[in-house]
Amino acid sequence: MENKELVIHKISRMHGVKLIAGSNIENEFTSHFHEDYCIGIVEKGIRKIEFSNTIHLFKKSDIFIINPLEIHSCGTINNKSVSYKVIYINKDFFNSQIYYNENNQHILFKNVIRNNDDLFTEFSNLFSALLTIDNSFETQSVFYSFLNNLISDYAVYKNYSFNDSDKTKTTDIIKTYIDNNCTENISMDLLSCLTGLSQFHLNRKFCRETGMTPHSYLLHKRIEKSKSVLLKTGSIADAALLMGFSDQSHYTKFFKKIIGVTPGKYIRSNKIEKPLNLS
Repeated sequence: MENKELVIHKISRMHGVKLIAGSNIENEFTSHFHEDYCIGIVEKGIRKIEFSNTIHLFKKSDIFIINPLEIHSCGTINNKSVSYKVIYINKDFFNSQIYYNENNQHILFKNVIRNNDDLFTEFSNLFSALLTIDNSFETQSVFYSFLNNLISDYAVYKNYSFNDSDKTKTTDIIKTYIDNNCTENISMDLLSCLTGLSQFHLNRKFCRETGMTPHSYLLHKRIEKSKSVLLKTGSIADAALLMGFSDQSHYTKFFKKIIGVTPGKYIRSNKIEKPLNLS
């Protein structure tokens, strides 16, 4: 018998964001609206959503977006169950991080996104990260990168400003701070205070100029710095601890991803034999 449940997850380290996972849902939801942005995917079955008297059917790999205060109804086809995941983003939280103009015109999104496998995968990875990764910097970096891609391709209202005139200065501030403090616990909140930009905007500026998120840059710095520790101590556990990784497996995963080999193989391949004492 299929397990039917609707689970709500509040993300303690990201106020204004919550997750909903529906498994084998058959309920019909009559016309209603949400205060939040609702961005979701279908994992199994077909989900029916009606916007403005138009019915849309969403299947696996499709993405649906419900804008704040947008009246809609939803349900299933022929009483067949559907499984889905939704990220709810509080409207005020979204606007404080992104932008809305003096007339209170918010960014709105297209309701239907199809045939974008990369964005579907990005959503799935973000959902998992928000649930499982106990690292606010990493999670927030993934979160704002996803939002940036969503806005760039699917925002309906785009009369907002991304002033990039000081992007080099912003990037230099972030780089310098990470370079000097890469073993410390760095947060998006801290970088936001240092640059005077919202977390979304600093992440966007940094990505534009460097091709990676601030968190990715931090990981590369930690891994690069750890190589000398590995060769000096011969201890993977010590290198992981000194570089600020949560555990050895986490460190090994990123080391192999960035360097191409495991820390152990790196030690063996670069081990310098002690010179013979001939005296």
